[in-house]
Amino acid sequence: MLSADILNTERSVCDKSFSVRSHLNKHKFIHRRAKSYHCDICDKSFFRSCGLSKHKCTHTGERVCRCKICGKSF
Repeated sequence: MLSADILNTERSVCDKSFSVRSHLNKHKFIHRRAKSYHCDICDKSFFRSCGLSKHKCTHTGERVCRCKICGKSF
């Protein structure tokens, strides 16, 4: 296992640093891929379909997150 110091020195294209290698690898992926999920209502684009789905809720007012304790949606 690599130490956090070694991982902190490995930076992505945009100079962000990560202490967990999987976070760095996930972040690097967005630089290699075009934003292929486009909102049909506004100009926003997303790397993953889940990002577009969450964004569409800003247009519809749908609440996608539910509290497991009280049941309220946000």
